[in-house]
Amino acid sequence: MIDVITLPDKLDSGAAAGLLSTIKAARGAPLTLDASESKSIGAICAQIIVAARSAWATDGHAFVLTRWASIADDLRLLGLHDQFDEANISS
Repeated sequence: MIDVITLPDKLDSGAAAGLLSTIKAARGAPLTLDASESKSIGAICAQIIVAARSAWATDGHAFVLTRWASIADDLRLLGLHDQFDEANISS
């Protein structure tokens, strides 16, 4: 079963601890992060997501960020846009 976590609208430093805790709790199984409600993402939360993607790959589990069009510009500014699959930007 794939866990789906809907990300909050504001992924700033105030959201980082909760995001990290939620993602850590899902470790060991495939994970989809749904960014459809997210309006912005800061460097700390972006790094948490990139690190989680790496950890899931090491564990051999699927990790997908979906519906991330609304935070694509922020990820581009952070130099992380290419870390995520364009095919999932709006689906």
